[in-house]
Amino acid sequence: MRPAKRRRRNHAIATVRDVDRTVAEIAAANNGRYSIDLHLGHDPNASQEFAKAPVRRLEAMRHAGAGVQREPDGTWIVDPDHRRSRPSF
Repeated sequence: MRPAKRRRRNHAIATVRDVDRTVAEIAAANNGRYSIDLHLGHDPNASQEFAKAPVRRLEAMRHAGAGVQREPDGTWIVDPDHRRSRPSF
């Protein structure tokens, strides 16, 4: 009798998303803060729509209790380890 073949499972490998790299980079340059205006100032080639994508992700993270905070003016407070701690989200 032949041994049973092991089935490989497709496990998602936790990787840092480009959007999280971008948020972390902009926040690091702005005292832990991220906003659309800060994004556009950091990357003059970015469009308004492109700069909104991280906000949608940050909002979803906030609703899930994933450690980001939104200020009343729309600025986000981002943890210094944002890039390392967000792949699990």
